[in-house]
Amino acid sequence: MRHILLSCVILLLALSFCLFSMLHIREICKQTLSALTSAQEQAQIYDFEACRASMQQALRIWRQYERYFGLTLTHSEIDDILERFAALSQYAVLEDRDDFLAGCAELRFSIEHIRQMELPSIENIL
Repeated sequence: MRHILLSCVILLLALSFCLFSMLHIREICKQTLSALTSAQEQAQIYDFEACRASMQQALRIWRQYERYFGLTLTHSEIDDILERFAALSQYAVLEDRDDFLAGCAELRFSIEHIRQMELPSIENIL
């Protein structure tokens, strides 16, 4: 009986961590996407100083949880996001609006994809 109870407790803890992880990653991605949306809007009106500030805020949010992401996401996803942030940062410094907007759209798509994949579905369970 103790073994069954212990097994149930371990299962409950594992499920709790999965639920917490899903909600936490979705919230982090939401915050990052919000900052990137702001950067994108500012780039559209050629306000690159505010654009760089918003983009740096998005990067700070992402980097703040980088170690946690190492536990919950694949390393290729993390590396891809960081590479896109580096390219985006350079486009913002050069004030290259078209490349910045294209890069921002790609980065937003990647982060939104991670956010969607955290939802339980047949596709990401199998």
